[in-house]
Amino acid sequence: MKKPHDHEEVILDGHDLSLEEFIAVARYEAEIKIDESILNRMQESRDTVKQIADENRVAYGITTGFGELSKIAVDKVQSNTLSTNLLLSHCTATGEPYAKEQVRGMMLLLSNNLSHGRSGCRPLLVEMLVKMLNQKVTPIVPQKGSLGASGDLAPLSHIGLLLLGKGKAEYEGEILEGRIAMEKAGIDVLDTLVNKEGLALTNGTHAMTSVAALNLYDAMKLADLADLTAAMTFSALQGQLNAYDERIHESRRQKNQKLVARNLKNL
Repeated sequence: MKKPHDHEEVILDGHDLSLEEFIAVARYEAEIKIDESILNRMQESRDTVKQIADENRVAYGITTGFGELSKIAVDKVQSNTLSTNLLLSHCTATGEPYAKEQVRGMMLLLSNNLSHGRSGCRPLLVEMLVKMLNQKVTPIVPQKGSLGASGDLAPLSHIGLLLLGKGKAEYEGEILEGRIAMEKAGIDVLDTLVNKEGLALTNGTHAMTSVAALNLYDAMKLADLADLTAAMTFSALQGQLNAYDERIHESRRQKNQKLVARNLKNL
């Protein structure tokens, strides 16, 4: 299996993102390429949403308001404004910003999730997020504050701001206004979201998953180093290898204990 820093590019297909590929993009800034199949899936999903809106069928967040306002009908003209305002109203986070690698991880996970073709948003959103990752435009996302439901609403809203040329971003070592950062990177911004896209961008656990995945990877590397350190100490002290006899550890029926014993014996 390739180590994260050996990945020159990662293919985004909405299905097969591994932890190593995630780290390659989030931490080592590997290039992302979009599998064309995801654009077709997303367009089919978008066409379904458009049909619902055109037919004025009752559908949450498309032809209705959100939450307690889901009983209120929303026409097609208002729906786009509502989607944009949902994003703007959820930018409630404060405090110190997340680390760059954490935000890049959020953007990658959001892109991968939208790529499933089940969110009803335009393929353009994923294309823009991937351009931002490849051009190293990183939104400034404050760490504190959430709206308490449906996942990481506040952090994801701060990422979505950049698609509208709002908020702030780091680009080439500078903290810039969102529109300026996107302009310098050669990425066109949107005037508005369209119906359903506010929900698609903000509903999900991509912030907590990004932070957890980075910590998980580092914990796995620390565990490897712990085994290596233990093996060197064991060798220096001329310890007895029969302490790692597989039969002893098999009797305890602890999977990870057996793995560590085998690894120490091999080292």
